[in-house]
Amino acid sequence: MPTVSRAARIATVVTAACTLAVVLGLLLAVRAGHLFAELATGSELRQSVLAPAFGVAAILVLRGQPANRFGWLLLTEAVLNAVTVSLVSVVDELLPQPGLVGTLAEVLAPVAASIWLPAVGFGLGWIALLYPTGKLPSRRWRPVLWLAAFGLAALSLGGLFSREFLVDVYPGLAHPYAPGWETAPVAFVGLIAIVGAGVTSVVGLVVRWWRAEPPQRGQLGWFLVALLGLFVTALFEVGWLLSLATTVAFPLCLAAAVLRHGWFDGDLLLSRTVGYALVSLLIVGVFAFGVGVLGRTLGGAGIGAVVAAVAVAVFLAPVREAVQRITDRAVYGERRDPYTAMTRLGERLAAAPHPDDVPAAVVETVRRSLRVPHAAVFFPGDSAPAAEAGERPEICHEVPLHSAGSLVATLVVGLRPGQRALDVADTTLLSAFSAQVGPAVAAVQLTHDLRRSRERLVLAREEERRRLRHDLHDGLGPALAGMALGIGAAARTAQREGSSLADLLGGLEGEARSGLNEVRRIVHDLRPAALDELGLMAALRQHAEAVTARDGGLKVTVSGPEELDALPAAVEVAAYRIVMEAVTNTVRHARAHDCRVSIDLGTSLTIRVVDDGVGLPQRTGPAGGVGLASMAERAAELGGTFDAATAGGTVITAVLPVSAPAEPTPRTQAGVA
Repeated sequence: MPTVSRAARIATVVTAACTLAVVLGLLLAVRAGHLFAELATGSELRQSVLAPAFGVAAILVLRGQPANRFGWLLLTEAVLNAVTVSLVSVVDELLPQPGLVGTLAEVLAPVAASIWLPAVGFGLGWIALLYPTGKLPSRRWRPVLWLAAFGLAALSLGGLFSREFLVDVYPGLAHPYAPGWETAPVAFVGLIAIVGAGVTSVVGLVVRWWRAEPPQRGQLGWFLVALLGLFVTALFEVGWLLSLATTVAFPLCLAAAVLRHGWFDGDLLLSRTVGYALVSLLIVGVFAFGVGVLGRTLGGAGIGAVVAAVAVAVFLAPVREAVQRITDRAVYGERRDPYTAMTRLGERLAAAPHPDDVPAAVVETVRRSLRVPHAAVFFPGDSAPAAEAGERPEICHEVPLHSAGSLVATLVVGLRPGQRALDVADTTLLSAFSAQVGPAVAAVQLTHDLRRSRERLVLAREEERRRLRHDLHDGLGPALAGMALGIGAAARTAQREGSSLADLLGGLEGEARSGLNEVRRIVHDLRPAALDELGLMAALRQHAEAVTARDGGLKVTVSGPEELDALPAAVEVAAYRIVMEAVTNTVRHARAHDCRVSIDLGTSLTIRVVDDGVGLPQRTGPAGGVGLASMAERAAELGGTFDAATAGGTVITAVLPVSAPAEPTPRTQAGVA
């Protein structure tokens, strides 16, 4: 059995006390001769049910989230409403008593007459501001909090010391501690401040709801739905029973939204509530216009009412549809306007600067158009999404994307809180999306396939070059060298003996050595010799020392691991060539004194070349000079990235994927071939 938190136990005790106080107050009111009908039409019964309702809501919040300060705000509102109901009846009962009891009742009478002001003010100015965590949304809301605090203080003190408020509740009773001037205007100023803070808080809630992502969007939507319910029941004559039900539902809705805001679709309820509320206001306005203006013009209120009724009957359906379309657009996005959604999708796809950006444009458009919490695109066989946006909920809907009859990807759409399946409007728009997105995603997949093919070709080419260099260096090269040595020895022997074969053997020796030189040239062109003789890091350090010794004004240093064994040949060559080109550019153009080369090996090989020179020159083309273009091309061939920037000098950064470790190649000795 779960342990009940100390905060929840305190809330339970306080709520029980509030309930008893409310019951006591109602019993005393009935004893004083107030009928139930009088209580129901006044504010006493509403505040009577608000006290236990806010208390129960506080218990629920503090039981589920003991650290949530919003639970204590709900409990405070419960106490204020309970005191409002009970204290008025208790003081009314004790005032006729003689002696100390009557005197105490007179002292408490101003409190009883004005305690409803802080109860209302606290609910207006603080609940919306601090929902749903009991904390301000950000520091920018501190002035609103100060305004609410000032308003609550002015409203409470102005009402407490006001003779007018006391006389309204207890006629003929003298105020025991009122100042020499009337304080009701102070309470009025406080009320204005409270209303200003409350309206600002509600507007802020609407803005936060508009910008929020699910599930926080649904949580904020529930507050707005509950608030709209209170507004509608206060505006229209709905009967005391429905009014009480709405009053009780308000704090309970807040508690449910704080704890389990995924139970129901708050956006759907908000859309329908706003729509029907606007239509209802429009109907009331039409009838008021018909009875008032048209009635006087046409000669009778009855005629005006008939005209208004006809207008409502004719225009109700199209007006309701238009209003609902507007509210649905605000809540659900563009799902009821597929043409606009498709146009926006086409614009996003056309604006994508690179094929890799197409999946991201797709998921972002789907989320904005449908206002769903999550969207992702998966390529067949991939466990990770090609693009993803939002937090993935438990229930998702998958939409296959086809092109030329083949499955090219899957679009995954997360359902809104409270939904078990997408509705017809959602699926219709997704079907239209899939028909347009499929070919675009197929083009992206084709680009990926071409890139992977190029990467495999580059890797295979460099591996084959490394193998061929190794074979030539260790096989054909030594064989030709041995042949040349043997022919040379034979030629010298024939020359000493005066044989006619001496010239022939000398020519053969020259041809053998010419072939050996050609093999050496081919070996050198196939792959930098320093990589096989020293390894990547040692070759880079050797080159740095040579540049430093040759150019006395520039110091080149290399940092990184001592050895980088088992790198793919293509990665080794690309890294070596990029560093060579970057250092050469520094020597030629940077006018630098210090150049630092850093190598880091993780899942990728990261190369950084930083100097303290003049930086990159202003250039018109995006690729810059030939050297930068060459380095960028070497990185792109392997599916890597390249960046050149100016930051107190030139900063070259290249990231080369290390796809698969290669078999280590034995180091060769210089000069064997």
